[in-house]
Amino acid sequence: MTASTPRARRLPVAILGATGAVGQTFIRCLRNHPWFEVTELAASERSAGKRYADATRWLEGELPGELADRTVLPCDPAEISAPIVFSALDAAAAGDLEPAFARSGALVLSNAKNFRMEPDVPLVIPEVNANHLSLLEQQRRSRGWSGGIVTNANCAATVATVALAPLHEAFGVRQVFVVTMQAVSGAGYPGVPSLDILGNVIPYIGEEEPKIEREIPKMLGCSTGARKFIPTTWIVWSRRALPAKLRCSRSRLRRATCGMMGNIVGCARFRGRGLARTGISSASSESGATLRSRRRRSSNSAGR
Repeated sequence: MTASTPRARRLPVAILGATGAVGQTFIRCLRNHPWFEVTELAASERSAGKRYADATRWLEGELPGELADRTVLPCDPAEISAPIVFSALDAAAAGDLEPAFARSGALVLSNAKNFRMEPDVPLVIPEVNANHLSLLEQQRRSRGWSGGIVTNANCAATVATVALAPLHEAFGVRQVFVVTMQAVSGAGYPGVPSLDILGNVIPYIGEEEPKIEREIPKMLGCSTGARKFIPTTWIVWSRRALPAKLRCSRSRLRRATCGMMGNIVGCARFRGRGLARTGISSASSESGATLRSRRRRSSNSAGR
C-alpha cells in the first residue's frame, strides 16, 4: 500500500486507553495514515459512553474533528470489532485486557511493559529487528489464541538500540555504558515541582535502568529456526564487570516528545580489535553505509 491507498481499503484499528497522553499520540500518528483508519476509541469505565471530546483533555494541537463526537467504548473485546488494536493502557490494566483481546483474535500492538520480556512476545523496533515478528507463530501455538501481542520498548532502550544495532552487527558489542538525561515528564505534566529541578539533576528514575538492561539484549537477539528466541549476552557480562554501567537521570527539560529522553550518551566496548570504543548519542543513529565508511577510515588510520 502507498500514500494513495483508497480510504475504503485501509485497515480499521481501535485504540485502547484513547483518552490519555499515549492514546492521544496514537491518534495523532494514525490520523490520515495510508494503511490504518481509527474506527474505535476505548477507555476506562469512567469515560465509556461519553463523547470523545467530553471524555478527554486534549494535550497537543487540535482534537481531530472526525473523532470529537465518537462515542468512547469500554475496553472489552466483545465491544471492539477492529482486527488491530493499539494499546495505550496503563500496566495495571494491560496485564488482563491485552491477552483478552489476543484471545478474541485481535492483534494487539502494545505500549505497556507487561509482556515485553515474555520469550514468545516480539519486542520490536521495525528498523532493527522486524524479523522478531516470527515469534508470533510460536506465541499463538503455545498460548492457544488466534490473535497476538507485539510490544514496543522503553523510550531510552529504543534510542540506544537504534544506535547500537549497526555497531553490534559490525563489531560485536562486549560492554556498554549508558547515561541518559531525561525530561521531568514524558507526557508534559509537572512531574516533580519545577523549582526542585532548577539547577539540579535527579539521578534516579524508578524502573528505568532495569528496563534498559533487559530490553536492549532482547531486541538485539535472534530467533532460531525452531522459532525460539536467543537474547544477546553482552549486557549481562557488563553488569558483572561494572555494576554502575547505567545511569538514568531527570534533568531540566519540561518535556520530551512521546517520553523520549533529552539526551543519551554512551560508551561501548567491542569484541573486535578494529575499534576499542565509541561514543553514541540520540542524534547519531547513522545508516549502515555511514558506519561502514567510518570503519574503513578507522582501519586506514590504524594501518598508518
